[in-house]
Parts: sequence; structure tokens; C-alpha cells
Amino acid sequence: MMSDLTAGIVRILDSRDQTVGTGFVLTDDGFVITCAHVVDSAGAGPGDMVRLVFHRTGEEAVAIVDPVYWRDPQAEDVAILRLETHLPNSVTPLPLGNSTNATGQTFHTFGFPEAKPVEGMVGKCEVVGQTTENSFPVLQLRSSETTLGFSGAPIWDNQQHVVIGMFVSIVRSDSNERMSETAFIIPVETLRKVCPELRLTDISPYRGLEVFEANHLNYYFGREVATRELLNLLSQQDFVAVVGVSGSGKSSLVRAGLAKGLQTWSIPGLTERLRCVFNPGSTPLLNLVLALATLSPRNTKRLAKSFNIQTSALIKEGAARHQANDALNVQSPRTLAAALQKLYQSQGLLLIVDQFERLYTECQDEIIRNQFIDMLLLAAGENIKVILTLRADFYAQALAHTGLAQVIKENQMTLLPMDEGELRQVIIEPAKTLRRSFQPGLVERLIADVRGRAGDLPLLEFALMELWELDAESGVLTLASYEGLGYEAPDGKRFPGLQGAIAQRAEQVWQRLSEADKVVAKRIFLGLITPGNVDERGKQIVEDSSRRAWQAELDERAQQVAERLASSRLVTTGKDPLSEQATVEVAHEALIRAWPRLQQWLVDY
Repeated sequence: MMSDLTAGIVRILDSRDQTVGTGFVLTDDGFVITCAHVVDSAGAGPGDMVRLVFHRTGEEAVAIVDPVYWRDPQAEDVAILRLETHLPNSVTPLPLGNSTNATGQTFHTFGFPEAKPVEGMVGKCEVVGQTTENSFPVLQLRSSETTLGFSGAPIWDNQQHVVIGMFVSIVRSDSNERMSETAFIIPVETLRKVCPELRLTDISPYRGLEVFEANHLNYYFGREVATRELLNLLSQQDFVAVVGVSGSGKSSLVRAGLAKGLQTWSIPGLTERLRCVFNPGSTPLLNLVLALATLSPRNTKRLAKSFNIQTSALIKEGAARHQANDALNVQSPRTLAAALQKLYQSQGLLLIVDQFERLYTECQDEIIRNQFIDMLLLAAGENIKVILTLRADFYAQALAHTGLAQVIKENQMTLLPMDEGELRQVIIEPAKTLRRSFQPGLVERLIADVRGRAGDLPLLEFALMELWELDAESGVLTLASYEGLGYEAPDGKRFPGLQGAIAQRAEQVWQRLSEADKVVAKRIFLGLITPGNVDERGKQIVEDSSRRAWQAELDERAQQVAERLASSRLVTTGKDPLSEQATVEVAHEALIRAWPRLQQWLVDY
């Protein structure tokens, strides 16, 4: 307990090197908080410099008293200090929780009283109620172990490992020698009110079943090694295939990971290139050109001319788009590749073909499939670098194309399961970015539940997203909430939080449907899944895959049910670029594997 608490403790010094109070580190970028009256005792005020010592290391540092967040001792009595240097390596910020249920509970603290002005002492205290001081809210303590010198000290919740308030004052004994154990603390909520940078936001850093895009860089962690491997391959090769099981994070790697890597490490020949990400779908060549048009809207006319199609096809839907698709499909791969190379000969292009397996599940014309693959192989070169992501169980289909098989053999990157350290980053760092923490034991439990399960990253993200919705307001994600995410199937089998979170959400949505709508929903889900292939012994060699369907295939009642499923994030909706028809598909293939009811439907189907 004390190792966590004291890691962020500082003592405040006056000009004579005497300890005048306590403070604690709030953020990695050097925010330290203490009481304004402690700063007064150090002979300083708003805008002045204050000296302090990190208790963990004994190192001295200088900080400026931020005038923006100064609250006079006769008001909230809060001072925010900004360090002039970086934190020492072993010093860590103390996470903030909340004081909502503090009354009646016992907490710890650490300060520098007269008896131990340098070494410091532990104190134990009990919150007995709420009152005000200088008309501002405070919590009343009962403690025989806190005294002068504890001002500015954090009040530490040893169960959740968070700060719930800051020690501010004690009550001196009255003429009857009473009240000698009474003190007050400023609740965390006041600290956040004084300093908006400490406030909690409603933003969730976790993506659930959705992919991490390039605009989610601040919350993408854990794949630094894989990112460097990808960048190294791209520096040397013009065509790279990222292969991994469904749910291993391939799409997030080539979207967010690649963007973050290029932002972190400036790599000549890569950093300056444009990046175009698209899904091949049923009309791969058209989808490519439309993605390029979205990438550079001002070059639409030039783009259309290069591919010998009408400009209107890239701007609006309609007959021109059908004509463009037909025109692209009859051009030779060499002509298409040459047009692509010429377009990006000055700036260069990273062409990212995500979910390449959809070329096999959605494009039924083998001639168009091969034409698209040939075009990619011919385009890859000095101006164009191609990256594709491929589900491992579609490996055989990809290898059936001789040219693609050779490239994959030479330039393949296999996305392996995350190790424990990487999983820890995935879990902790996004929450830390938004000033949340985890109850002790929860991170270890999450890691244990996902370790060795390469395709369960979406389940982890979904469970974290659910935890965020339950606990984020308090500042601490808890074990109790995680346990509550578990799911018990009708056959009595118990699924823990990680495997059960999606199933629980799906079941909740399912149970809210009427009996008639349940029949419709079952039909919708079965229509959105393509069963995987099996060998001659009946063993599945290709996993079940999601299938994009037209909403027009659904009657009016089914469309209404699909909208309810979409609002609950079990399915997603979109629009086909060629036909203009509305589409619907399963939110992620992880749902197919993780929802027992759906699995049983597929067995019975």
C-alpha cells in the first residue's frame, strides 16, 4: 500500500530548507498539488517559485505556483505547482478517485509532522461526515495520527488505490481538551473543480467492437513492437501482407498503429506519403478509386481522367457510378497500375487494403478478383507501397494466386498474440490518458482472461468499454463491475467478464424484443453470417465470417428490428458505393464466436 502512496509524495521547503507541508504529484507532465497555506508558509505565492523534494528519490526540484489555479487559504485553499523538470523515473502520479461513499470508511495518508519532518510518517484516518470551511465543502476526519505537517497530503483509499481528498487542517483542542482528533480534507471533487485539466470527461478511450482509426492515436497502445516491424518491412519492401487470426488487431495496426508509428518515428520515404485505406468488398476497383477520391477531393477531376471514368461518378451516386465500375472492370491490370503509379509519382502512396479476405467472400467474379490482385502486384513499386491485411484462415485462397502467393511468402508479417506487457498497456494506458485508474487486481484478472487468446482483443475492448460506462464517473474501474459482466448461458455454463460481456449485451437486447421480433432477429443474424468451410471429416478449417447484406432484402418489420440491433451496437449499417443500397452486417466477427445463443443457431441451421 505505502509503496503506491509514497511514490507520488513530495515535501514542500521554505527558504531555510525546512519542511512546511506536503504535496503530491497529479500528472505525468508535472502537476503537483498542495494547500495554498503551505505555499504561504514557504514564503511564496501565485507566480512564484517553490522548492520541493520527491520523497521516493530524495531529489530536489523547483516548481512554479500556477496563478490560474491559485485558491486563497480563505477560500478553497488549493495551489497547483508546475514542475520545471521531468519527473524522476520512480516517481509516479497518484490517481484521483471520488469521495462519494467516503463517510464511515478508513483511509491512509502520509505527511511530514514535527516528529518526522524529513522521513515522513503514515497516518490513518476515518471520514465521519461532511461540513464546510470558509463556506466551501470539506470532509470531517477522526484521527489521532494526523497533525500539523500533513497539510497538502493525499487521503488514500487502500482498496482502490486512489486519492479521495487532500488534508487541509486540524482542529486544536478546546478548553475542555475535546476535538483533539478532528481534522478536515478537501474532497477530490473540489480539486477537479479548481483545475479543469483534472476533470473527468465522458469520452471512452476504448473502441469496443470498432476498429482504431488514425484519429484514435492517443488511445492506441500495446502494438509498438509490431508497428516497428511493419515500418521496417515497408522501408525495405513494396508489398507487405499482415496475416493474423480474426480479432488479432490487424485492421487497427494498419490504420492507427501505422499512423502513430509514422508520427513517432520520422522515416524518409514513408512519412511523407499519403495513406489510403479501403476495403475491397464486392467492387474492389471501384472501392479503390472512391477511396482515392475521398483522400484527395480537390484532385477528383484528375483522378477520373487517369482511370478513364466520369468525374460525376466520384462525386455523387447514380448511373455514372455503375458505368465507372464497368469501365474499370474492363481495363487491363497493367493500365490501372500505370495510372495509379503516375498519379502518386511525386508524393507517393501507402495503399492499405484492409480485410482482404472480403475479396473472396463478397466479390463473386473470379476474373475481377484476379484483375484486382494483378493490378496491386503491378502497382507496387517506387511510388506505391501496398499493405494488405488477411485473416489467417483465408491463407489458402490467397495462395491460390501464384503472384500473390510469392509476394506473401517473401513479405509476410504474422501478427502474434500480445504478451503480458503489451496487454497491460492496452488496458491501462488509454484509461490513464483520461485520468482513470483500475482497482488492484482487475488488470491482472483481465490479462489472465485474454492471455493466449489471439482473437479476443475485440472482447477485451468491449469489456473495457462496458466497464468504462459503469465506472468511469467515479474515476476507478472496479473488479465488482467486471464480475457483473459475466454471463451464464441457458445450459448453465458460466462465461467470465471478458467472454461474457458481449453475450450479456446481446442477451439483454434479445430479451427486450417481443416474441415476434425475436424470430425476425434470429433470421437477420443467420442471414449475416457465411458458414466457414469444413474438411472431409467435418472439421471446420475456415471460421464463420460476417456477410454484408442489403437492407432491401429485409421486409419493413425486419428493417425496424435491424435498426434496434444497430442502436445496440450488435450490427452496423452503411451504404454500398455502387448500388447505393443500404447495408447491414454483424458489428464484429467476435460476436459470432462469443454469443452462445448465436452459436447454437448456427449449429441448428
